[in-house]
Amino acid sequence: LKNQFGTIYSTLNGSKPTTYIDVSLGELRSINVSFVGELNFPGIYTVHPFSSLISGLIQIGGVDTTGSLRQIELIRDNKKIKTIDLYDYFIEGDSPNNLQLKDQDIVFVPARKSKVVIDSAVVRPAIYESLEGETIRNMIDYAGGLKTNASDQIAVTRLKPLDERNSEGSNYESFYLSFLEADKKTVG
Repeated sequence: LKNQFGTIYSTLNGSKPTTYIDVSLGELRSINVSFVGELNFPGIYTVHPFSSLISGLIQIGGVDTTGSLRQIELIRDNKKIKTIDLYDYFIEGDSPNNLQLKDQDIVFVPARKSKVVIDSAVVRPAIYESLEGETIRNMIDYAGGLKTNASDQIAVTRLKPLDERNSEGSNYESFYLSFLEADKKTVG
């Protein structure tokens, strides 16, 4: 190693070297992590010791369509140490602080509590998940914003709360609001 690196780092060679090499070898041990909840393939998995929460979820097959991407819990020593919102990663590119998995961790993916279908003149029409207090504008932003040909009026159709439903009428309410009002109207 010294000879090989000495061709690149000249300070390793000679009668009075100023750079030194210190090499140690160790054995990497896989870790066991429980992935439970709304996953495609829940169970206990052996993962690489340097796996992050995101890479662990990818290794085991990902979150099921019924699972939350916004409230994934990392449980360590029977304590919830972090709740992760993967929208920060998927939409903004922000990694959840390189959250590294450890042996005997539990990754819990709860059921998705909301379903927001955004279509028409947005950049990324899809099904999204909202958290309590998020506005219609937040959802439009997750969908990449409005396209240039979008109307300034937004059509909203909501499922009525259980206590407002009856067998005689529609279980949905529909209304229009201006794009400027979307900041003020919550999804739920």
